[in-house]
Amino acid sequence: MNLKSYTPFERALIIVMIIIAVALIVMLALAFANIVNGYTLNLSFIIGFSLYIIIRILYALEHRSRVIGVDALTPTLFLISYVSVVLFVVAVSLFFVVTSLLARVVGMGFAPLLSYLIAFLTSLGVLVVSTLLGFVVVDLAMPRIDKYFLRRDRVSIDELLRRGELVSDEGGVRAFVFTGNRYAGFGFGSLLRGYAFVFTPTGELDLIGRGILAHELGHARSRHTIILTLAFLLMLSDYIVVAYLHGPAFYLSILLAPFFMALPFIIIRVCETHADLAWYRMYGEESVNQLREVLRRFYGVNDPRKAPLNSRLTHPGKRDLVLRFGDALAPHASWEFPLLAALFNAAVVDFYLLLRISSFLPLIGRFLTLILTLFYVGSFVGGLVLVYLFGLVFKPLVRYFLAGSLTEDGLTNASLLLSSIYLAASAASLLLASLWWTAVIAAFVITLVIIRHYVGKLKPSLFTVLSTMVIYLAVNLVLLLIMHVTVPIALHWFESLWYVR
Repeated sequence: MNLKSYTPFERALIIVMIIIAVALIVMLALAFANIVNGYTLNLSFIIGFSLYIIIRILYALEHRSRVIGVDALTPTLFLISYVSVVLFVVAVSLFFVVTSLLARVVGMGFAPLLSYLIAFLTSLGVLVVSTLLGFVVVDLAMPRIDKYFLRRDRVSIDELLRRGELVSDEGGVRAFVFTGNRYAGFGFGSLLRGYAFVFTPTGELDLIGRGILAHELGHARSRHTIILTLAFLLMLSDYIVVAYLHGPAFYLSILLAPFFMALPFIIIRVCETHADLAWYRMYGEESVNQLREVLRRFYGVNDPRKAPLNSRLTHPGKRDLVLRFGDALAPHASWEFPLLAALFNAAVVDFYLLLRISSFLPLIGRFLTLILTLFYVGSFVGGLVLVYLFGLVFKPLVRYFLAGSLTEDGLTNASLLLSSIYLAASAASLLLASLWWTAVIAAFVITLVIIRHYVGKLKPSLFTVLSTMVIYLAVNLVLLLIMHVTVPIALHWFESLWYVR
């Protein structure tokens, strides 16, 4: 399926969404170059992001009604109305609470890093509380809205279950089946309730429809909607605080923006993989055949690696691995976790450099953007290289302890995940100074929890994390000894160079 398979209206909406995304990236670059200020960037992001959401809703309505059928409009409109209430509560808090709090926090005159952290956490805290409050308001105010909204004839839940229209009502998650032109589905979950919608050509749950239902129930029961919302709130908070920060703190907000933009994208892929894992746990290896049939009817292919790009952006191309072996790490591409680590490392190292050369700003002010850009690119590339190198070093240890729990692709991704988290911890330790050990402890706990989650066994997970972390700390110790000798020499040379000029 390529762009020509879409209607002119759908193509126009896709092009506009791409233009908005590119425009936001351009505005970010202009702010980094001091061509536009933080208020302009903040305003452009709010306007652009709002337009993107509106256009995305229009596209969903148009595309689903054409591809799946008119019946798809009913649950789609229900989802939109549900989310709209939440967005309204968030918007109210954004304009009446966040702005006043941030103005006071930034005016207290903290150090750059502390100023950014307090402003960011203040904005994020208000947004998270208001978002969760919005979910609770919808859950409590409309306890039976699904029955009245999803079916025009107001009948009892028992009657809907008997008809097969409401196919499941357990654990606060309700699943509905609709008639569609082809197999499809989507699910979401709030704090108290969840919904899964399945579309089949007959309007009944056959074997393929049940597989799709298992996937969507995985989304709803795991509350992936809330997880994704929190990821987007991180990005939104970073863009909000940029309008209130100045100096190095302002640059830190800009430097972290690419990381926060990539984070929701990776989390979406993680959520999709875990929904496939729920599918596998219900139907075993039969889920692979169900997936192939869905792909064949929807895209004309039977291999997820050959699915269109718009599908592989959110669903890993190797998603059949989790459906064959139950390994939720295996489907991820080898660049996903290193990308996040490298972006975070580049932002922190660049900010650390900015703090170190702040005394030279009168001399290098006009070259500051160029210097920071070069160091950002260098740190990003260097971070990727380090992650992959340590991943290669960790791979034998990971294979030794986890060989029976993960596939070969899963072992590779586990090695890269460990090295990615360790690199991020090393970058954070630059800013923590004498409290560097807190970054080490945080990295240990995070990696242990994540590896334990994917492997399901504590003992091999603990040995894996301990052995790899010892190696990483030993290498860092050697590098610190080298830097202890070379950095003072380099700084002395740098100062001498500028004084001579």
